[in-house]
Amino acid sequence: MVSLLPDRAATLGAAPPTPPAIVRLLALLSELGYRFTAVTPRTHSLVLGRDKARTARSLRDVFGWNLPFSPEALPSGLFELMLRAQACEQLSTGHWRATLRVASVEHFLFVHSAFPTLARDAVFFGPDSYRFAAAVRRLGASARRAVDVGCGSEPRRWWLTFALHGLGHRRWRRLIAAAD
Repeated sequence: MVSLLPDRAATLGAAPPTPPAIVRLLALLSELGYRFTAVTPRTHSLVLGRDKARTARSLRDVFGWNLPFSPEALPSGLFELMLRAQACEQLSTGHWRATLRVASVEHFLFVHSAFPTLARDAVFFGPDSYRFAAAVRRLGASARRAVDVGCGSEPRRWWLTFALHGLGHRRWRRLIAAAD
């Protein structure tokens, strides 16, 4: 689990709290080597439209393409963790569907809205997010300021946080944590 700031309980000598189920779910997906490059909603729709009866056969199908799945198709313990994280729902067909998607950039995993992203508060991770991450990495230690204006993308802010944190920018880490 990534911690941007020291946990207050840990600094007081207390045991750190148990991470929420969604964090444990992401950790397990990372351990299983999960990777998925998010595509635009149009591309996502085209891919799913090729075979409307298709069900998931891989983690990428479940968490990337948002296909219906059978719990038996998942690695041991993953379905139970999804239930605890409220990350799935049962469909009228008897299959299940993830209520979120997971995209990757390098070794980082980002949770975003299930497909289709029609809700007013939907969070979409896509090509612009990847371009932003690449720009932040290219700037590297030479960046003194970074602004992502009016884009409304939570994943971008977190990517900026992780990238600058990894480069040792403690000032950025405090600034972004304070914005929460």
